[in-house]
Amino acid sequence: MIIERPRSGSVERPHVSVAMTCYNYGRFLPVAVSSVLTQVGVETDITIVDDCSTDDSLDVANDLAAGDHRVRVISLPRNVGHIRATNEAFAHAGGPYVVKLDADDALPPGSMRRAVDLMACHPEVTLAYGPVRTFSESPPAGDPAAPSRWLVWGGEEWLSSRFRRPHNTIRQPEAMMRRDAIDEVGGLRDEIQAASDFAMWLRLATAGSVGYVVGTTQGYYRIHGASLQQTVHAGLLFDLQQRILALDNLFDERWAHLANPTAARARVRRALARDAVRIVATTLDEGGPDDSIPELLTIARHQDPSVVNAPSWRAVQWRLKVATRHDLAARVVPGAAARNIQDRVLRQRWKRFGV
Repeated sequence: MIIERPRSGSVERPHVSVAMTCYNYGRFLPVAVSSVLTQVGVETDITIVDDCSTDDSLDVANDLAAGDHRVRVISLPRNVGHIRATNEAFAHAGGPYVVKLDADDALPPGSMRRAVDLMACHPEVTLAYGPVRTFSESPPAGDPAAPSRWLVWGGEEWLSSRFRRPHNTIRQPEAMMRRDAIDEVGGLRDEIQAASDFAMWLRLATAGSVGYVVGTTQGYYRIHGASLQQTVHAGLLFDLQQRILALDNLFDERWAHLANPTAARARVRRALARDAVRIVATTLDEGGPDDSIPELLTIARHQDPSVVNAPSWRAVQWRLKVATRHDLAARVVPGAAARNIQDRVLRQRWKRFGV
């Protein structure tokens, strides 16, 4: 990993294209679009693909386009879903740098230029991201702090961290991609609905390095009840299944671009098996058992048959047996404190280093 102080890139006003999809998010569109058009130090354009919204999204998008030539609107005649709508937006994102921004999120002031500076100074970087802040009503006011340093991992190095802990550490609005790298690895995949971004980040890391802008804010991620993560994409079992699809996609499509894919896949399978067992333990911590537990245990055995020899597996099996005899005994929580500490450490690591 390279650690260095940020510096200005060589491109005076680089061109960044934003790919945005919208389905019934008309009430959020003005904030998202404004956060792009007010970026400094870059030339930018936005392609808004309206996925046959049933609210006023298309009217709002057309009004925004009428007010600024940098906004392009594509109206789909029928609803095709966010995967295909996003790929349509990608097809019209012609700049050398691309940001995928959902209509309910926003970009902090200066985020584009900060990411471009890193990528211009490191032409090998195909994906750059940074810290993200959440909000519900309005994005945080004021300008973020200046970045304190850059971290640049080789693609294999960054992927190795994902193989050890197979979770998506990029929420999305904080990410910038290189256009030619998207062309190489392709856009989103229909079969991976909730982890499509994760799958794309993984593939991009096989095409080059990954950069992280430290000490500032690179994305504003909106939390609200109608977001996909709060509705159709909710649930730990579903999340695990989608992450498995994303990682399978990496090995299926980019096997030849990995240094040691056989060993990497075995490492991923072990990590996913442990993750499945950990979800079972957490479910029991919260007062299970739960209907998802048998499937989670099946997934664990499928990913790594040797998981049945692990202490964590034996612990959840004991707790499940106890639960059938005496519900109170099931509330004895072996390892819960250690899991909570580990979770806090991992969250702090993610906040500081993005992995």
